[in-house]
Amino acid sequence: MSSARLERARRLGLTHATAEAYYHRGLLAYKNRDMENAILDLSEAIYYDRRYPEYYATRGLFYVEDGKFSEAEADLLYALKLNKHLWLAHFALGVLRYKQNEYEAAHQHFLQATRHPDAKPEAWFYLAVTHYLLDNLTEALQAIERALNGLHQADSRHADARRWKAEIEKAIAERAPKPSPSGTARRRRSKRSTDSEPS
Repeated sequence: MSSARLERARRLGLTHATAEAYYHRGLLAYKNRDMENAILDLSEAIYYDRRYPEYYATRGLFYVEDGKFSEAEADLLYALKLNKHLWLAHFALGVLRYKQNEYEAAHQHFLQATRHPDAKPEAWFYLAVTHYLLDNLTEALQAIERALNGLHQADSRHADARRWKAEIEKAIAERAPKPSPSGTARRRRSKRSTDSEPS
């Protein structure tokens, strides 16, 4: 198909079905951990329909997992240009920043992702981890519980979330104020004094 005809077909929405076919084939390749074909199929989806931010966000996430951070950032920022509220783009950017050890920036993207009703449990999981790293322990516990509620027990990530919950609860317990020995001794002396008073 000539470029002029392809552009007219795009404007008429006639190529979207082809784009969707490549998109779903890319998701299947990703599920099978075939990252090369997953990225190629998403590139074909974008070729046939450039209007869908989900295609860019999905390919961006694939790039993140494939270690191609520059390509990932370009796709994800463009996806947010098309739809600034797209949870998947925020989530994938959060994962990218997390892998780059930019925890505050990652945290902000996970916050944006979890504000969307379509946000998946993995977004809550990463939000919990960044809360923990930023020393927001109460919020970390709340977020990891949201992740656990959304993950099936057979899912391997459920076990990871349980381990993180235990770690967060341990950190909260260590931070809890402990009674001072001197205060305990004063209370004991006060009790003995009261017991010795005549009735």
